[in-house]
Amino acid sequence: MSTGAADDLDRASELARQMVTRFGMSGQLGKLTYGRPLASPFLKSMFTTEERNYSDTTARIIDEESKRIVDAAFERAESILRERDDQLNHLASELIRKETLNKEELEAVVQSTAAAPAKHTADC
Repeated sequence: MSTGAADDLDRASELARQMVTRFGMSGQLGKLTYGRPLASPFLKSMFTTEERNYSDTTARIIDEESKRIVDAAFERAESILRERDDQLNHLASELIRKETLNKEELEAVVQSTAAAPAKHTADC
């Protein structure tokens, strides 16, 4: 982790929160929405972007579910990177050598290393 990842973490956190509160993607909270966007931009405070229409208990569950989603995504990404360590290192070496790669060059580098596990082929 580095400070360079701050924007990525903000985006991941916000997306996970929306998955739970706006899109009904929480097994614990079900197919409901939580919070109402404020109708007027003039009513927004510096720290509030929605009207809270749920209890403290629900807020705690929203936080827990959002954290669970982000943690699971992080673990999945880390697992894929570990499984593809050889490809990642080879790609990093090529980027150091050439600085930029186009799509064809990227595909050639990835294919020239050991075959990736079949279950992650579409992830690349």
